[in-house]
Amino acid sequence: MRLVAYVTATERRLLRWSAGALSDEARVAADEAGLAEWRSVLGHRRGAALTFVVDLPGEAFREEHVPKLRGADRRSIIERRIAQHFPDSTLVAAHPLGSVAGERAKERVFLAALADARRLEPWID
Repeated sequence: MRLVAYVTATERRLLRWSAGALSDEARVAADEAGLAEWRSVLGHRRGAALTFVVDLPGEAFREEHVPKLRGADRRSIIERRIAQHFPDSTLVAAHPLGSVAGERAKERVFLAALADARRLEPWID
C-alpha cells in the first residue's frame, strides 16, 4: 500500500495511491487533536510506504548546476550545495532536472528545504 501525506498549514490529508489515482483516506486539523487522530489513522496502516508532500510557509527552493557525476562523488557535491544554501534545514530534497543546455558535463538539480522542520517532526514521528 502506498500512501501520500499532504501537509498544509491548516490540515493534514492522507491519500491512498492505487492504480494511478489518489483517493482520500483521512483529513485532520493541524493541531494537537488532529495529531492524535493522525497517529490513530496511521497506526492501522503499519508497513505502508508513506510519501510526504509539504506545502508550508518557510519553504526554500534553488536550482543548481553541478558537474555530471555518479555515485558518492555526485552525492558529496549535492550535499555540499544543500549545506551551503540551507545550513539549518533537516528536511531537504534534491531532484535531478536533466542536463544544462549547451553543456554536456553539467546537470541541473532542484534543491528544496523546509526551514523550520520542528513544526513537522511530530507528524513524521
